[in-house]
Amino acid sequence: MEPEPPARRFPKPVKLGITAAVAAGAIALAAILAVTLSTGSDPEPGTSAQPADQTPAATTIEPAPTAPTEPAAPSEEPAVPEPTALANPPPSTATADQTPSEPEPLLEDSEVIATQPPLTPSPCSNEAVVDQSLTQLVADCKALWAFYMSIDGKGALGNDPNTAGDSDSDFDPVTVLQRQRQLRLTGDSDINFDPMNAWNDTNQIQNWYGVTTTDKRVTHLELETAFDGGRLATELGRLSELKVLDLAGTGLHGSIPAELGNLQNLLTLNLNLNNLSGSIPPELGNLTNLREIRLDQNDLSGPIPSELGKLANLQILNLELNHLSDSIPPELGSLSELRLLNLAGTGIHGSIPAELGDLQNLQILSLESIYDCCNNYLSGSIPPEIGNLTNLREIRLRDNQLSGLIPSALGNLRNLQILDLSANHLEGPIPPEIGKLSNLKYMFVTHFIGPIPPEIGNLTNLEWLLLFNVGFIPPEIGNLTSLKVLRLSGAGSIPPEIGNLTNLVELTLQGHELTGPIPPEIGNLNPFELTLIGNFSGSIPPEIGNLTDLVELTLQGHKFTGPIPPEIGNLTNLKGLCLGYGLTGPIPSEVGKLTDLEILILGYNNLTGPIPPELANLPKLYVLNLTDNDITGPIPPELANLRTDIPGSDALGYPYLYWCGFGM
Repeated sequence: MEPEPPARRFPKPVKLGITAAVAAGAIALAAILAVTLSTGSDPEPGTSAQPADQTPAATTIEPAPTAPTEPAAPSEEPAVPEPTALANPPPSTATADQTPSEPEPLLEDSEVIATQPPLTPSPCSNEAVVDQSLTQLVADCKALWAFYMSIDGKGALGNDPNTAGDSDSDFDPVTVLQRQRQLRLTGDSDINFDPMNAWNDTNQIQNWYGVTTTDKRVTHLELETAFDGGRLATELGRLSELKVLDLAGTGLHGSIPAELGNLQNLLTLNLNLNNLSGSIPPELGNLTNLREIRLDQNDLSGPIPSELGKLANLQILNLELNHLSDSIPPELGSLSELRLLNLAGTGIHGSIPAELGDLQNLQILSLESIYDCCNNYLSGSIPPEIGNLTNLREIRLRDNQLSGLIPSALGNLRNLQILDLSANHLEGPIPPEIGKLSNLKYMFVTHFIGPIPPEIGNLTNLEWLLLFNVGFIPPEIGNLTSLKVLRLSGAGSIPPEIGNLTNLVELTLQGHELTGPIPPEIGNLNPFELTLIGNFSGSIPPEIGNLTDLVELTLQGHKFTGPIPPEIGNLTNLKGLCLGYGLTGPIPSEVGKLTDLEILILGYNNLTGPIPPELANLPKLYVLNLTDNDITGPIPPELANLRTDIPGSDALGYPYLYWCGFGM
């Protein structure tokens, strides 16, 4: 999959010069048509600021390896030995195929719960459910039933009543509320749904949905998304042979009971995507056989228990998107088998403990803030001990308060594919040892001051490169022929070697200290977006007309001279065109060939002559800005045919207006 450039975030733009708006009917501002025919002095327009960067999304952790999704994790998930398969996997939910012409009124969710029939006693004393001579299995059944009774609505697991009592039947995992919502959609109120038919006194316990028994004990409870709300019953701690507890996405609320610390044989604890609150019980540190803890995307608070450092077999620790406090306990450095440590968006603060450098098997380290959502507040320097983690594939430290130098020891991480240090307070040079990371695909270093080493040209597998405030752009950048997205904020001239990057889909170069002409080698590229903002001089090279795949073109240089090249008319896929400042000569009539154009901004130049009537050939144009030029003659009456409706969500709109610096 081709990576899409990270979404930009923009403030509302300021008013666009002298603007005429034409509205259809009572619709408010439907089109912006800014045409100023003045000969006044040219104000010094500002250049647009670089919007907040956004990095590839954090890896979704699964026990089985998965294919990479760009620009997310470019590598497989850490391999974890899979536990015994579920005996009765959930069947697909069938949709009713008959709809009465006049369905009966359906109950609201609250009425469904209120009108349920009285619950039957525990079925665990029934020989048809469990052999009463198997006392431990009977005890397991009672623990399961206590949990079942803690589900909101009590008895939310059910199957088709027509198959009740048939131990070979497949059970429907939908909840009462889910089934009722299904009825609303289908209009079929003839389904006599009985929520008590799955876990009851007519089905053997090994056939209860989501339950697996091995050697006459309950070993798996896997009910992911199978019900909608409930609490974790303390009795679950009595399932002493349980190996897998997976209740992800079931709407659980309340706290995690300390009694789960009694499950000495547990291998997998998956409670993610719920509404669990309270603290993480330190008793989980007793589960020395655990290989996976997934508590991400809950409302948990408090510190990360240092007792988790006793879990010598743990391979996955995912606490992402909770409301934790305090710092990372250094005891986590004892987890010698850990493959993934994900504390992204948890509110942690303090320094990164050097002890994490002992996690020799670690493949993914994610301590980042989640964009526009949930922050971390890590401070201090990046410990050089991180360079000991030679199996690392991903380092995500985005948007913290880290400072100091980038440690040269990171050059030891030869398996690294993602390095995200963006939005921190790092400084100094990028160490030349970074050039040893031959497998690196994504590199993000923003809010940073320091030069780019020429060794960066060794990163021939790099696909995304975001570097801001990095000084001069070395010609070795032209060696990165796998690049798809390049965003640099630097100084000096644009090296002509940049024309070698023929796989680019986006090129953004900006900075007040960028000078010199735009090299004609730019015409060797064919990106979808090209943004060059700086103190460029000289003329726009006619080779720009070779970029026939361009959708957005922004060229801004305070010292531009010469005309707009007529070759611009070759860019028939353009939706946004923004050119300035200092350009002279007429507006080429060839602009009228850009029939997909929505935004045309040529303000703050020294353009002369009349407005070409060919602009009326642009049926999608809804923003036209010719502010502060030396244009003469009347406004062509043909412009009255331009669109007057409000553009849809697929239009470039305000983000592009802001990005091209319009009105700033």
